[in-house]
Amino acid sequence: MDLRTRLGVGPPNRFVDAVLTDATIGAVTGTECLRPSPDVVHRRVDDEIVLVHLGTNRIFSLNRTAGRLWELLEDTGGRAELHRRLLEEFDVEPAQLDAELEGILSAMTAEGLLQTDAEA
Repeated sequence: MDLRTRLGVGPPNRFVDAVLTDATIGAVTGTECLRPSPDVVHRRVDDEIVLVHLGTNRIFSLNRTAGRLWELLEDTGGRAELHRRLLEEFDVEPAQLDAELEGILSAMTAEGLLQTDAEA
């Protein structure tokens, strides 16, 4: 399983009605500070974090790795800090992590789950 899969939305289950796909991926620069959108609420359910976007009523189920990313976004939205912390916690090459973060952060932003400080 590659890191993109582990950082992405978990496999479809009873909590999922939307999946982040390559079609939703745009560009998120390394200098932007990202934060969870105020329109998103979350709750831990077993090993997953379930996100509900209150504006769209879409539900997302994050696997363990993506859930950890979400927790780190609540603490620090800086991409450099996210990269550093995930490198400490997961067995992944820095270049691969950078590419995977670009994809998942862009997808989450496209779905309205994250916002930049400029949007706050």
